[in-house]
Amino acid sequence: MRDRPEKAAETIGRVTGVASEREFEVLKRLSWQVVLDSKVETSLAQTAAFLTQSGKLRESPKLSKILDAFFIDAADLSHGRAAIAGFAP
Repeated sequence: MRDRPEKAAETIGRVTGVASEREFEVLKRLSWQVVLDSKVETSLAQTAAFLTQSGKLRESPKLSKILDAFFIDAADLSHGRAAIAGFAP
């Protein structure tokens, strides 16, 4: 996404049904970091809700069953794990 944002925007737009130009504008504002905290969890939940409401997903995934912060521990990025609630490696 960072190296080829135009291609990423095109791919995301095909999945979401949002114009690639709009997705590109959103991608330009994103910060690329390895963090799994409550803000990320909220963002993922909002994305899942959007994709469910737009018919791209049949139901929202149970994020607590699929998110795992093992990579943060492996990379010794404890600052990214500080706000995680309910996630266990």
